[in-house]
Amino acid sequence: MKEIVFSHLLDIATRHEAGFYFECPNGDLGGNYLLMCFRTPALVQTATGRKTATPGDCIIHDPAFPLWHSSVPGTSGDFCNDWIYIAPEAIVPILEKLEIPCNLLLPSGIPDLLEDALLRIRTELALKDDYSRQIVNDTIFRMLLDIRRGYNNCKSIRSSMTNSELNHYPAFIQIRERFFAVPEEEYTIKQLALESNLSPGRFAVLYQKFFQTTPHSDILTQRLIKAKRLLKTTSYQIKEIAMLCGWRDEHYFSRIFHEKTGMSPGDFRQKC
Repeated sequence: MKEIVFSHLLDIATRHEAGFYFECPNGDLGGNYLLMCFRTPALVQTATGRKTATPGDCIIHDPAFPLWHSSVPGTSGDFCNDWIYIAPEAIVPILEKLEIPCNLLLPSGIPDLLEDALLRIRTELALKDDYSRQIVNDTIFRMLLDIRRGYNNCKSIRSSMTNSELNHYPAFIQIRERFFAVPEEEYTIKQLALESNLSPGRFAVLYQKFFQTTPHSDILTQRLIKAKRLLKTTSYQIKEIAMLCGWRDEHYFSRIFHEKTGMSPGDFRQKC
C-alpha cells in the first residue's frame, strides 16, 4: 500500500539562519502537497504573489505550484516553521470537504498549531502497526480542520475590529513577533503599552482580543519551545538553558517545565 506521509518529509520547528530561502520552481516532483505553518515571519510565494507571513499563518501548496519561501530580508533572527508533505489521495478529499484553498496564506494566530498533530504522525510512522494508517489519516483530517477553524476565527476577529483597533493591530503583530523571536527578554505590560500609546489595561484587553491569549502565555510558550530545542540540540547545563530562555532561577524553570510538559528538563533531554 502506498505511503501517504513519510518520516523524512515532516519536521517540527525547523530552524534556518537569516538569509535562508527554499526554491523548487517545478513544484514537488513527487506529486505531494506541502503543508507549512510559520512560527516566525517569512516571505512566501502564493497564488497572488510573494507575501509576508506572520506567526501562525499556514499555507498548503499543491504539487504543481512553484515552491519558494524565505526568511524576511533585513531580519536577523532565525526563520522557523513546521512542515509536512502529504500524498494527494490523503489530503485532496479533506481539502474539498473543508473548502480549504491551496497556495494562499491562511492565518490562524497559533504558531504551534501543527505541533501536536505532527508529533502524533511521527509516532505512528515509527510504530507502523495495523492501526497506524487510520490514525495518520484521522490526524491529517484534524490538522486541516484546526487550520480551517483557526482561519475562520481570525477572519471573525478582524471583521469585528473597530477602526481604532484596526489601526493598532499592525503594532500588536510586531510586538508578538518580538515575543517569538526573543522570548528570553524581560517584558512588562507597562513598557509594551507605552510603546503602543495605550494604557496597560487597554493593551491587555486588545492583546487578548487580537490573539485569544495573553502576553504572559505567549512568552511562556515561546520560552518553553526554546528550552526544548536547547535541551535536544546542546549540552548546556540546565542552569545555563534556564538563563538563555529568560529564567534566572533554575529551580523555578524546572518547576514550570514540569508543569507544562509532565517531565523534568533532565528527563526530557534523556527521552529525546
